[in-house]
Order: sequence, then structure tokens, then C-alpha cells
Amino acid sequence: MADAQSSNDESAETTRSVLHRISKEIRDFRAEHKEDLHKLKEELKEDMKTELKDLKQEMYRELSANSTRIQAHETRLNEAETRIDEGETINMAMKDALIKSIKEQKAMREKLVDLEGRSRRNNIRIYGVPEEKEGNSMSEYGTR
Repeated sequence: MADAQSSNDESAETTRSVLHRISKEIRDFRAEHKEDLHKLKEELKEDMKTELKDLKQEMYRELSANSTRIQAHETRLNEAETRIDEGETINMAMKDALIKSIKEQKAMREKLVDLEGRSRRNNIRIYGVPEEKEGNSMSEYGTR
């Protein structure tokens, strides 16, 4: 029995030794992986910082380019508004001049019709009396 006990003690000691070694390997493994994970975390952190920095710079470049384009569009829009305003002003002036011209034309036409009517009053035509029969004096012709 002593041999069995001794064999059990040896077996238990071997098991403890194996368990202790396995436990140490697990701790070493955890420590290694913890260190590796920490390095990976730091690398990812640096990569993310670099990527974010690059993205930020690119966004600022795009924003600057967009600002420049917006300013150019605003300038063109202001120029277009100025031209439209000038065109509307000229259009109103031309409209007023056209209305005035039409009114003057109407007044001139009425005056022309009146003058033509008045000028015809002196040209009386008498039917039945031949042309140039009166001779040089109209008053003498009437007394004949």
C-alpha cells in the first residue's frame, strides 16, 4: 500500500506539475496576446488618426474648392442680376418712349386729317361749269 500511496503521490505530484506548467503556459500565452493586442490597438489607433487627419485635410480642400465655386457663382449671379435690372430699366424707358411716340403719331394723324380737310375747303368744285371758264378773274366771271 505504501507503494500505491507513493505511486498516487507521485501521480498527484506529476499532475500538479503538469497543471502548474499548463497554468504557466496559459499565463504566458495571455501575457503575449495581451501585449500583441495592445500593440495592435496602438497600431489601429495610429492608423485611424492618420486616416482621420487625411480625411480632414481632404474635406478642408473640398470645402475650400466649394467655397471658391460658390463665390464665383455669386459673382456671376450678381452680374446677371445687374444686367437684368439694366435691361428692365431700358425696357421701361423704351416702353414709355413707344407709348409717347404712339400718342404723338395719333395726334399728328388727327392734325393731318384736319389739315387735309381744311385745305380742301378752298378747292370747291362746281359741277356743270367747265374748268378755266372764269379766265383770270373770278369776280368778273361772276358778274357776267
